[in-house]
Amino acid sequence: MKKPLKIKSNLFLLILFTAALFAGCGKESSKKEYLARVNDSYFTNDDLNAIIDSGSGKNFYKNEIIREWINKELLYQEAKKSGILNDKKFQDLKKESEKELAVTFLVNKIFNGEDIKIEPSEITDYYEKNKDNFRLFHNAFLVNLVQFNNEDRAIRFRNEAFEKGWDNAEKEYNSDPTVVINQHSHLVYEYELQPAELVRVIRELLPEEISIVINDSTGNYYVAQLIQKYGKESIPPFEFVESLVRDRYIALKKEQFITNYIKELYSKNEIEVK
Repeated sequence: MKKPLKIKSNLFLLILFTAALFAGCGKESSKKEYLARVNDSYFTNDDLNAIIDSGSGKNFYKNEIIREWINKELLYQEAKKSGILNDKKFQDLKKESEKELAVTFLVNKIFNGEDIKIEPSEITDYYEKNKDNFRLFHNAFLVNLVQFNNEDRAIRFRNEAFEKGWDNAEKEYNSDPTVVINQHSHLVYEYELQPAELVRVIRELLPEEISIVINDSTGNYYVAQLIQKYGKESIPPFEFVESLVRDRYIALKKEQFITNYIKELYSKNEIEVK
């Protein structure tokens, strides 16, 4: 998705992530209840929740986040002891990072405070006028896919999908506790699919055909139905990329909003270029 503000370096990303990990650590109140400690720095439930809420740790387990915090805290304390915090290059980068971070917070604050209404017709119009921007980078499949952690249930689902139709079988298994993943009319790039056997089987399917039960040898069992194949450089129908189109359109509106906001700031401030 196109971003209105671009972060200029991987190092800045590291600083932002580290800042999130350290947020609130070391405070006196944090010493009462904490999940981890490195010398005089403490990691609390509030710190954990802040990381999860920010999205930085959404793909990690609790223990992984804590271990990552400990590792970074150990390195940070060593950096502090070595005098890196007083290094001129570090200070220059810190100042620039603070500006970037402050700008990001300001943009989010003013944009989130605006009531920007987007009509469905705007999204479809944007798609029609910018179809080339939604060409696929790789081969892709439009599939129905269910993953089970029980082989017998996977076999039963496959048989019912074959006899009654995928949609009817899916309804019966909506609340089945053995279902790990249930994706309906999901557009997925070929390289994103795992395991390899699942990719191989889907490649050979005809539209509307249902696969055999695929075992990845780790206790997972997959059943897939191919809806359509899309080659590289093809443009998928709007309904299958609607969320992506919406995200890009909102990003565009946000960029336009910020551009206008900056124009207003030009008129309110003294600016000189020599």
